[in-house]
Amino acid sequence: MEGIGRKVDERRIFSVEFKRQVVGQVVSGEKTLAELSRELEIQPAVLRNWMGLVERGGTAVVAAGEDVVPASRGRELEQQVKDLQRLVGKQAMTIEILEATRDLVKKIHTCSEPSLWPGISVSHATRLSSASSVSDRKPGGWASKTRPPGRSLSK
Repeated sequence: MEGIGRKVDERRIFSVEFKRQVVGQVVSGEKTLAELSRELEIQPAVLRNWMGLVERGGTAVVAAGEDVVPASRGRELEQQVKDLQRLVGKQAMTIEILEATRDLVKKIHTCSEPSLWPGISVSHATRLSSASSVSDRKPGGWASKTRPPGRSLSK
C-alpha cells in the first residue's frame, strides 16, 4: 500500500486513499483490525479513529481529520447569513436617508435666504441679514432671541 510519507519528526503521514483502503479492508472483513494494526504497525486506536471518521463523513473528513458539520447546521448558517445581509442592506438605506437629511438640514441652516429660516418672519429675517456685524446687534436683544438654532451672531 502506497501513500505513506514522513514528517520532519519521523512520524508517518498517511494519504486519504491509504486510509480509505485500510478502513475498507476492516469493514469488508478482509482483515481484522488487529491484523492490520500489527501488519502496518499502526495503533488500533488510530485505525478505529479513521473508521469513526469515515462513518461520520467520508473521505473529506478523513483528509481533514475533523467531524462533518450536519447539513441542518449548514442550512441554519446560510439562513443566518441571509438575515445578516438583509439587515446590512436596511442599515445602509438608513444611513443614506440620514445623510441626505443631514445635508438638507445643513443647507437650510446655512442658507442666506431669509424665507428658508424656520420660525422667523420675513421682516425679522431681513433685519438679521442687513445687520453688518455683531456690534450692530444688541446682546440679549431681538437678534439673539430670533436667530435660528445653530446660527452664530457673526457673519
